[in-house]
Amino acid sequence: MINIFRHKGIAWFLKSVVFILVAISLYVQLISKNNLPELWSALQLRLQTASAWQKLAVAMAVAVAGWCLDAWKWRYVVRKIQQVSLWQAILAFFSGAAVSIFTPNRIGDFGGRVLLLHENNRYEGAALTLLGSAAQIIANTTVSSWVLLYFFTYLYPLAPHLHRILAIATLLYTCISLLLYYNYHHWENRVAKLKFLKSYQKYVTLIQHFSFKQLSYILMLSALRLYVSILQYALIVQALGADITLWKAITAVACIFCVQMLLPSMALVDLGVRGKTALFFFGVLIPAAVFNEVAILAAVWLTWLFNVALPAVIGVFVIARIKLYDET
Repeated sequence: MINIFRHKGIAWFLKSVVFILVAISLYVQLISKNNLPELWSALQLRLQTASAWQKLAVAMAVAVAGWCLDAWKWRYVVRKIQQVSLWQAILAFFSGAAVSIFTPNRIGDFGGRVLLLHENNRYEGAALTLLGSAAQIIANTTVSSWVLLYFFTYLYPLAPHLHRILAIATLLYTCISLLLYYNYHHWENRVAKLKFLKSYQKYVTLIQHFSFKQLSYILMLSALRLYVSILQYALIVQALGADITLWKAITAVACIFCVQMLLPSMALVDLGVRGKTALFFFGVLIPAAVFNEVAILAAVWLTWLFNVALPAVIGVFVIARIKLYDET
């Protein structure tokens, strides 16, 4: 099969498309928002003390730690086919962020990451990257759903019948997710029975090379990545002066993550979804007398800037320097 990436003109065209789509996504989120000046004013007003800047600096350091942790997990997953350095894995994280910003639910992440692998390893790398993404989704949804259950049990009690439904659904989802994740050896048999998927069977077989211990390690790294993201978000909220304890901020952020995972979205509308869910959960936990809507939205915007926009911008430059084909 002819690899279209071997034509330099097409390779540069694809890189230009990525640049344009990232630019459009950032423009829609940052430039076209009518409330951006208001959010910027709120940031300036809230970040006037040394304590606020210290918390913001810690939040940024936590964000960088999250990037490195994410890269470490991807490096561990793809080592079955190729040894990559931590630096290469970090660059892969950025390239994945650039591609994912304009795809639904960030599904383009794996496509951006595999560009850092050798040309002959990219299909296998995509399958392994999807395994890491599956572990991250399971960690995000299971942990945050239990926190959501805690929220609707003790902090915002639901009607008894609704609470029972939520508790049963949370327990069932956790059990089913973990069963599917660990019973990976059945996947190959399922794929083999479907004719239109037979050509992908060899990529599914790669997953069989992971032991229970290795899968558990990947899941543990994914859970740790979630905790780091939640802590960063909570620190930013506190840095902007929200009258809330760190534990309650962590609870609210975990609930926000759970809702975001359940709602299909694109980066073009993702910031709006984040803002509405943040206002609800923080509105419950922060006393009405001291609740500042603009400050919460500013925290959402700043978190999005750290976790989505900045990595995507860096990723554009990474992709521009990537060789899409191996020169011989």
